[in-house]
Amino acid sequence: SSEIKRLALSILPDRERNVLARELQPLLLHKNLAFREWIVNILGTLRDQGRLPILRSLLFDPDQAESVRAAALEYLPVEQTYVEPLLKIAASAEARLQRTIALALQEATLTIEDRKLVSQLAEKRGHRTPQRPAFGDINGWNKFLDSVPGKPDLNHGREVFLSPRLGSCTLCHRMDGLGSMAGPDLSSISSTQSPDYILESILQPSRNVAPRYDCFSLQTTDGQTRVVFELMERGETHTYVGFDGRTFEIKIEDIARRDRLHVSIMPEGLLGKLTDEEARDLLAFLRTKNR
Repeated sequence: SSEIKRLALSILPDRERNVLARELQPLLLHKNLAFREWIVNILGTLRDQGRLPILRSLLFDPDQAESVRAAALEYLPVEQTYVEPLLKIAASAEARLQRTIALALQEATLTIEDRKLVSQLAEKRGHRTPQRPAFGDINGWNKFLDSVPGKPDLNHGREVFLSPRLGSCTLCHRMDGLGSMAGPDLSSISSTQSPDYILESILQPSRNVAPRYDCFSLQTTDGQTRVVFELMERGETHTYVGFDGRTFEIKIEDIARRDRLHVSIMPEGLLGKLTDEEARDLLAFLRTKNR
């Protein structure tokens, strides 16, 4: 059943390395749409380069559900040849796929006319208020988020959480079997933490960071010094993620010095790059997560 397959993939150690894209491909034919979308999110995080043609096929298949096509696009680097086909898809797509296309095309070189079209699509993401409360003003942020027009959309909040181009939350966190196990699992965060704590952890992530989630100042033998968070140690190789959200591997012999820092790898400005609606819905989604 899909539940058994989902559980197996959820607990599989180091699945990004141990699973091949072609092994997941048959699961994309499952009749359960939610499960197919979940598999696409697993597929997108694999190290196997075989994932890319499968993701491209899903994206440009008009018979696929839009949620599956949007999930596939989240993990695809945008090539210049994608611009016109994506704009054509967006012309008749629903809001979620339009938002995803607008985000993806920000990475592309656009003509003046195409830039106008992408700007129109970007309006589907919502509005960004120029003057927002300071990151330390929790009460101010609660009032600000409550004032955003419309009702919170939990599905949209999940979309923001999973998106590598928006929240990038799954780079360190896991939820419902998706994402990395490097940071705390957030699948039931609302049952263990207060709404204000969740908000504060996003606005000021270094304020309450547990020692096991400290970062390191990493100096390598080539003279570089970076602030990093350790994702994994495997034999003579360490895997880290930097403040830019990029992961990299380094051999122990290439580490000149490593000093612990009591700061979080999560940047303070996360909500700064989100629209008002994206920020509101992300918080609403996290504040209702109790499995």
